[in-house]
Amino acid sequence: MGRSHSSCETVPHFSSDDFNVHYAGISTTDKYYTPISFLQVYNCLKAVKKTATGSDGIPYSVYCENAHNLAEIYTYIINYLLHHSRFPELFKLSFTYWHI
Repeated sequence: MGRSHSSCETVPHFSSDDFNVHYAGISTTDKYYTPISFLQVYNCLKAVKKTATGSDGIPYSVYCENAHNLAEIYTYIINYLLHHSRFPELFKLSFTYWHI
């Protein structure tokens, strides 16, 4: 017979940062990701929709009109974060607005 699970069991709380630190510490290879290319980032920036204003309040037009200038630094930042398996908590935020 299988082990019964009580509904009173306590599950430890781990933040996403705890997991990042753990896996970055045990990772022995940098082959867990494929680097993102300049062209991929550029195409994403050019495809930003009018409704995509983020928590920073920067209008979509800034990304679209400056995609060529922004893509190089964004590509570097994204690949750096992927390589080191670390993502700032701020990057994990999402805001949902209901339009009723």
